[in-house]
Amino acid sequence: MTEREPNENPFFRLHRGLLREGPGDSESTARALFSIPALPYRPRVLDLGCGPGTPTLDLARLLPSARITAVDLHQPFLDVLDARAAAEGFRDRISTVRGDLRDPPVTDPADLIWAEGSAYLFGFERAMLEWPTLLTNGGAIALTEPVKLVDPLPTQVAAVWADYPDLQPIEVRRKQVAQAGLVLHDLFVLDPETAWRPYYDPLQSRIHDLRPGADEALVAVLDEAQAEIDAFWAHPEAVGYAFFVVGRPEPVDEA
Repeated sequence: MTEREPNENPFFRLHRGLLREGPGDSESTARALFSIPALPYRPRVLDLGCGPGTPTLDLARLLPSARITAVDLHQPFLDVLDARAAAEGFRDRISTVRGDLRDPPVTDPADLIWAEGSAYLFGFERAMLEWPTLLTNGGAIALTEPVKLVDPLPTQVAAVWADYPDLQPIEVRRKQVAQAGLVLHDLFVLDPETAWRPYYDPLQSRIHDLRPGADEALVAVLDEAQAEIDAFWAHPEAVGYAFFVVGRPEPVDEA
């Protein structure tokens, strides 16, 4: 059982120490990254909603000349990422900044914006319209977004996702990419086994560890997380996370 910090939010007590804050795996991160047609030799990467930084560290390994700015509102996540980056020798290439992905505290344009498991906090359509203004010419955006894979959703799944009214099918997201004037470099749905288990299995273990002696507020958070896990494994075909990799279209040579 994890020790309780004074006045700790029950949600963050549940998630403290977990190394992923959403579905994903290193292979999916690599596939998305290498679908981008071109990046500078020393790309500037803006990782929005980085959490404890597992995708951030993957990017540092895959882009050995990159400079990465990792942004999150929750300082303990950034502290974990700082420690992990130092342990792997990346502290000179990964800078953490406490801030909101809805108003990133950055001034220099990025060559790549990364947002695994966090873009829904900003809004997918809004991200397609606003995040390109943070990019250099030729820059790209890679993000994961929950998507509806069947319609109608099973009742159990619909109840879990009721607080996210903008859950959409993939085709709606495709249209929003095109309407924003962007091109789709890659789009794929994360595999339930390889991408969801690295998130859900440790979360399930933490729920089990925290049950004994949990107060009312923590029990509510544990129950909500358990309902989400149960709904996903009961209907893994219903809702998934999709990786969208987008960029501006190449200029047309009129010569």
